[in-house]
Amino acid sequence: MALPPRLRRGVVCAALLAIVLACNHFCRDAPGTIEEQLRADPSLDVTPTRFSIMTALYFAPSALVPLVAGGVSSLPKHHAAYVSPQRAFATVAAVGAAGNVLSAAGASSGSFAALACGRAVAGSVYEAIDMTPLGFVPALLPGLWGTASGFITGALRLGSVLAFAALPRIYEQSGGGADGGGGVAAVFWFAACVGVVMWPLAAIVREVATRAAFDASPHWGGGSLGARLRAWLSDGGDGGDDDDDGGGGAASGGGGGEALKAFESSTGGGGGEAPTPPIASSIATAVAAVVSAVETVPRSFWLYALSGTCMYRRVLYTGPHTTAFAW
Repeated sequence: MALPPRLRRGVVCAALLAIVLACNHFCRDAPGTIEEQLRADPSLDVTPTRFSIMTALYFAPSALVPLVAGGVSSLPKHHAAYVSPQRAFATVAAVGAAGNVLSAAGASSGSFAALACGRAVAGSVYEAIDMTPLGFVPALLPGLWGTASGFITGALRLGSVLAFAALPRIYEQSGGGADGGGGVAAVFWFAACVGVVMWPLAAIVREVATRAAFDASPHWGGGSLGARLRAWLSDGGDGGDDDDDGGGGAASGGGGGEALKAFESSTGGGGGEAPTPPIASSIATAVAAVVSAVETVPRSFWLYALSGTCMYRRVLYTGPHTTAFAW
């Protein structure tokens, strides 16, 4: 059964996005899977205080970075500081991959400073990797975003589960941490390899989301996905750019052209180069966009979020045959 043209980009982006987010959460939980073993590693000297500092460095930026990224993406497109959500997503995924590689290098060299620095770099974009796709993927799946978001959420949780299932075994198979064993380095290098996968997949998501020609490709009807993607890329497409918000252009049957013209007339654009608004106006626009987004969230979400903060579960791997759960 062939997909409707208006959904093709959305389905591909959602599938790739699910893999990216699973990798992101896999890397996030890597230190926690061997917390006790990491503290016992003599080369890194990770005391409880150091482990807490490393964890704080990872999560602290998530309180600010998504807000900044969302504000920049909500600026008018002609503004000098505007960054499309597609480009922002590809960028933060690349930064996350680099941070995980730096963490692995620090773990293998016995440098806690490098390990903590890499975790800080990866953590600075951890939440942004999760949130920036909301700026363009839902528009690619009209009427199906609820189903797609459930699939994507399940995939990212699966990434955490796989981390707790695989990394402790990798630690044991690599000799552990005693007597010069390389278990800790092996865990972080494996997580780095998983993290690096985010970069090319996020770049593909960006390309698919911004090429309306993907919807109209005549090669979609048969063959493998790889063959379809190669055929689509060989078509050359319409050279779509990051300003395509996924709402659909002429090739995908949407009304993006009329909407863009209306936006340009409301902001003074379309008839020449629009003046750059003052910074105060830009900040006000970003704040208004954030407030508007918050107002659209159902009250039931806040209720579940509040109840979720009252519960925290930690899984500790204590040996090859024992797993302890602490609430």
